[in-house]
Amino acid sequence: MELSQLVGLSVLVAVLGVGLAVMLWAYEGAGSQVVLFESPVERRKLADDVAPVFHRGCEEFRAGDYRKAANTFAGCLASNPNLAEAYHNRGLALANLRQDDDAVEDLLLACDRYGKEDRKSDLEAVKQALAAIKARKDENS
Repeated sequence: MELSQLVGLSVLVAVLGVGLAVMLWAYEGAGSQVVLFESPVERRKLADDVAPVFHRGCEEFRAGDYRKAANTFAGCLASNPNLAEAYHNRGLALANLRQDDDAVEDLLLACDRYGKEDRKSDLEAVKQALAAIKARKDENS
């Protein structure tokens, strides 16, 4: 193998390595976390079947494991699709993972559930979360 072929092969491997690293970075949720929301919302009264899962999601959120928390809250929603706090918390976790479009979708679903229960203070909390996401997006534009 000639020296020029070896150099060409080395450059090709380096480019492929950088490309793979960038793709993995993007796949992992924009590659970084920005903690807009430090704590999840709690709910005292929960059905026995969903309470342990919901509280585990809150613990994961407080520990900073937002990806795991989002998945745990998704599990809550699989068994209880009207649990506003699970949408709310999953939205906050996704926002911390910089997955803003998905976060906004979940926060709007939380708004819908809170509205049906006439929970104005919880609606206000979601409104503030949406404003924080919008401000971050405007700041980065």
